[in-house]
Amino acid sequence: MIRYKLTNDFGDEVEISLDTKDQNDFVPLVFAGDHLAVTDVQDWLFQQSGPYGHTIREVTSPADLAYALGTEEAIANYNPEILEGGKIVESFDPGISDDEMT
Repeated sequence: MIRYKLTNDFGDEVEISLDTKDQNDFVPLVFAGDHLAVTDVQDWLFQQSGPYGHTIREVTSPADLAYALGTEEAIANYNPEILEGGKIVESFDPGISDDEMT
């Protein structure tokens, strides 16, 4: 399980979770919090992309979510905090050697 807490400028909190222990799984996002705050986060998040250009949607991977939540925009607007599953996110390995990256 991976869980983040996002807090907007008004102090509204939204939790986002992915029910997985595998960094490469694509699983449904689960949102919890005030309806308007959740809608605001979804509107923003569904316009973001992961490190390889995958657009964030209702189903995403831990790597894509972590990448989107690590942007300057996310930090400025939502101050993301990882509550659970940090080791999963930190251990991301795309399985591509440095020689194959361009």
